[in-house]
Amino acid sequence: MITEKKNYCSRPNENEDTDCYSLSINERYFLYDVNPPEGFNLRRDVFMRVAVLIRKLRKYGNWTLVLPPWDNLYHWRSDDVGGQRSLPWALFFDLDSIKKFIPVIEFEDFIKDESNRIIDEVFFLQNYKDAWESNNWEDKMDIEACIGKLPYSVNAKGEYKNEFWGHGSSIKGKRVRCLSFQGPASYIIPLLVGGKRIGTGKKGWVIKPDENIARTVMVDRAEIMLHDEFGSPEYWRARRSMRFAHHLVAEAKEFRKMRLNSTDIKDETLRPLSWMDEKPQAVDDGFKKGGPYLCVHMRRMDFVWGRTSEVPTVKWAAQQVKNHLKRLNLVTVFLATDAPEEEIEEFQQHIGPNYDVVHWKPSIDLKAMYKDGGVAIIEQIICSHSRFFVGTHESTFSFRIQEEREIMGFNPDSTFNRLCGGDGTPSKSSPKKDKCEKPSRWRIAF
Repeated sequence: MITEKKNYCSRPNENEDTDCYSLSINERYFLYDVNPPEGFNLRRDVFMRVAVLIRKLRKYGNWTLVLPPWDNLYHWRSDDVGGQRSLPWALFFDLDSIKKFIPVIEFEDFIKDESNRIIDEVFFLQNYKDAWESNNWEDKMDIEACIGKLPYSVNAKGEYKNEFWGHGSSIKGKRVRCLSFQGPASYIIPLLVGGKRIGTGKKGWVIKPDENIARTVMVDRAEIMLHDEFGSPEYWRARRSMRFAHHLVAEAKEFRKMRLNSTDIKDETLRPLSWMDEKPQAVDDGFKKGGPYLCVHMRRMDFVWGRTSEVPTVKWAAQQVKNHLKRLNLVTVFLATDAPEEEIEEFQQHIGPNYDVVHWKPSIDLKAMYKDGGVAIIEQIICSHSRFFVGTHESTFSFRIQEEREIMGFNPDSTFNRLCGGDGTPSKSSPKKDKCEKPSRWRIAF
């Protein structure tokens, strides 16, 4: 029985009032996971949804987010980096920065306490069977029978078993229920804090805190939860808190200096030490300058056969980049790509001898240290500092770079650009071969 309360006041964020909540001294923990095939950058997006949820949850209890380990993702295919299982967040992100937004703990640190190896409540999210049959969208959730096969089994003790990020032999779930869910992440709050249902729709719940509810809660398939405030100041606070780990920033900075003649002082890309000290870009200050190079993210691999109409041939991609280089009076392009070596060589041939194509090739030791995820982040950092960026249509890798450049204060005209698909041949739908639909401009809000 909880009998003691404490007052909690967080540091105010920019123009937001100080948050002061009366919290129980008993800590509660929120865990989550996503569908295994989802990639690194989509998982970063899910984190932002959950982070905003935790901010709202802390009005009702002393919640801490347990960060799910990065576990051998689909696109992490390097066979020369050692194991890529159960990687900590600190390998990729600055946890002290994230903690200025919400309390977090690494999963490995969380399970050092034996009492945390039993998860009290697991909600396995699923879409409603008839989710897309009606044009009338409404936020709703219901505990229902599982639509597909539940990826959990029950042992002789009645405990639920799962992979649990490679710790399935020592971690169990006390109860697992399928939850049909449709709506923003915060709509799940009543289930987590003891809500009582009195109807349907957004106003169909009364939140009545219950002192005997689960201490540890996990939401599986968390990607089904939508953003509460996509593009709002709170969204951007969550995003800005996700600063990269210092060692990755240092590697990118050294590469920029040695290979791209780029430093933060010359490029006018110095940033405050804390994201909380970032301010809106003043009109009189102008936009960030960036390094003397263009960055292009040329996504290949599965995009080549999965999004044929939106992905250019290597020759046509090189021609588009060359056109930008001429217009910008630049001679250097940084190529971020998952293309095989022969396609990289083809790109260089089509660019021609008058331009320098720079492609980061980390050493074996460096790749083993930072893994595929760290290598990708270093490329994103390099691209975020470029004078001009060209991305791949609907790539979350490109989208994360665009977000980073928005935070840094670049001109949107230098950020929201993409490679046009096809082979460069004009058609009735695209009479101008180098004109195609621009990426959506999701501008930062403070």
